[in-house]
Order: sequence, then C-alpha cells, then structure tokens
Amino acid sequence: MPDDPPDRLIPDLEKPAREVARGVFKGAIDVWNWLRGNSQVGQKAGLTSRGILVLGPGGAGKTTFARLIAGDLDWLHDAPGQYEESVGLEHFTLDDDPGVEVVVAPGQDYRRQATWPGLLRQVATGVYRGVVLVNAFGHHTFSAASYKHHQLFKTTKEAFLTVYFADRRAEEVRVLRQLVPHLSVCPKPVWLLSIVSKQDLWWSHHGEAEAHYQQGEYANATGEIARALGDRGFRHELAFLAMTLRNLETDAGERLVQTEAGYDMRRVKTGIHQLIRVLAELKAWEARS
Repeated sequence: MPDDPPDRLIPDLEKPAREVARGVFKGAIDVWNWLRGNSQVGQKAGLTSRGILVLGPGGAGKTTFARLIAGDLDWLHDAPGQYEESVGLEHFTLDDDPGVEVVVAPGQDYRRQATWPGLLRQVATGVYRGVVLVNAFGHHTFSAASYKHHQLFKTTKEAFLTVYFADRRAEEVRVLRQLVPHLSVCPKPVWLLSIVSKQDLWWSHHGEAEAHYQQGEYANATGEIARALGDRGFRHELAFLAMTLRNLETDAGERLVQTEAGYDMRRVKTGIHQLIRVLAELKAWEARS
C-alpha cells in the first residue's frame, strides 16, 4: 500500500467540497488521472470508454459518493439532513472531463426492476471497468416522515433500530448477491469496490463492521466472483469512511443516530485518504491485468 498523501496535498475539508474533492484526488495525481481516463494505463488498456457503475441499497450514500469523486459535493451549501430518493439513473462526469461517466442506479427495491436488469446485462458484457457497491453497515436513510411509520417499527425506537439495521445489512448482502452472477461472467478485467459509508454513525463498532464485510456472507459472495474470474480478471477492495458528517434523521427531524463524539473532519479526511489508497490499488491491478 502507498503511504498517505502528505497533508499539504489535501486542502482543509471545511472549504466547499467542489475544491475539496478536486484537491483530495489531485493530491494523488495518478489516481485522479486514472479515474478520469487520462492515464497511460487507461489509454493502453482501452479503458477510457468504459464507465463506472455505482450500485447499492437506497439511502446508503451512492449519490454522495458519485458527487464526491465528480467534485460536485458541497458540505457548506448542501441542505443538511436532506435526503432525496433517486427515481431514475443519475449520470455524473468527473468534473469538467466527460471521458469517464459515473452511472448511479436507484437503490429502492421497487425502482430496481425498471433500471437494474439492463445495467446488470451491461456488467456481464464488460461495459463497465468497475462497479462501486455502496453500503453503510445498515445505517440507511429512509424517506418516511417518522420511524413510527416504518413497517419494521413495533414498540420502541431502540428496538426498531436494532431490527432495522440488521434488515438493511441483510439487504446489502442481497444486493451483492444480485450482482454476483453478472460479474462472474464478465469477459474483461473488472473490479469491485465495496464502500462502507457513514462511519461517523458507527465508529465505536468499527471492529464489528469490518468483520461483517471481511468475513461471512459478504466475503463468501465476493469470493465466488474471484474464483470464477481469477486474479487477473477480478479485484475486490473495501473502503470504510464517512463522506459527510450527518446525523441519521427522519424527514420529520427525528434523530435516530447521532454522529459519534470525537468523529470530526480530520477523521473524514483520514477516510478519504484510505479511499485514495484503495483506488491506487485498483489502478495498479488494472496495469497488471
């Protein structure tokens, strides 16, 4: 793994995120150029026309991730706590360069039926150079006005959260399982990046969170793809981070989980450092494949 980029290459995260995201990824110039399809590696491998697909359950942070790498996320001016469900495909280009397109699919189960089948067929034929699967250790935002209106609510908020987070973690595995057969037949080298977002909400349980994705059902599913495609055809990486600092709340402003004490912008920057390291690993793998 490469060392962390020096702090002088990463601007203060209190600045508007259009500058922050650009500065963070330019702090690792090779990774920035690779994402944008400008690197010699991408040109030699014919990767500039292959996009990046972002999938995951609803409310896990897919659009936030896409906006982060596109340089279009603004911590200061975006409405805090606001959650808007994606109703169709969202397309992002990396800042002012249209060479790489990031496609974000809606995550709600009832909306997947209209958009995911075609996207998964494209995954199986090698249209995408990589898939980003966004998870949140079950801490998914939902659009119901109150947690008491959610179908899983029975007695108390505490009991609801226990059941809800377990249900959403199971849904993350189901989403991965939906992807497995399509990635497993991809005729071109392809990578999978598993993002585990909203670390500011579950930091005190980070050991449990890391074990959840590195072992058990999640790891078994990614292992199936690896066995089908081999080391030269598939690479999987994990990244744990918070892309924003935001309490988990309902539309009515009911606070479900608060950002943990001590999890500050410095930790956000550390998580983005890790993301850069992971992307650098994927870039190196592409060069070898």
